[in-house]
Amino acid sequence: MFRNTNPIFQLNPLWFDEVISAFTSEHKTANLNENDLKKIIVYPNPAKDDLNIKIPFSNAKMNIEILDNLGKSILQKSISNQNSKIDVSKYNPGIYFMKIEIDGVEKVIKVIKR
Repeated sequence: MFRNTNPIFQLNPLWFDEVISAFTSEHKTANLNENDLKKIIVYPNPAKDDLNIKIPFSNAKMNIEILDNLGKSILQKSISNQNSKIDVSKYNPGIYFMKIEIDGVEKVIKVIKR
């Protein structure tokens, strides 16, 4: 019987359990694609104080990043609620970009702050 003693080919049982749990997580959104992200609603736009985000998926964990017009990250936040608010009152008026990521699929929305 062939037995490979090379440590690269030996499985670490703890690592294997982590991989299995990553694929069976209940928060994973099955078969999410770019068309599904089109269903995410961000309003009002332009915004003065708050941006509302409506996610049409249950159990979806969404990562949000807001970038200024130079591409500098000014906010990073994780959201799991289907309806959430982001306070933008402290930001200067102008154009910003909201990057939304769910399960490795990204969408960028241009947001105007009044």
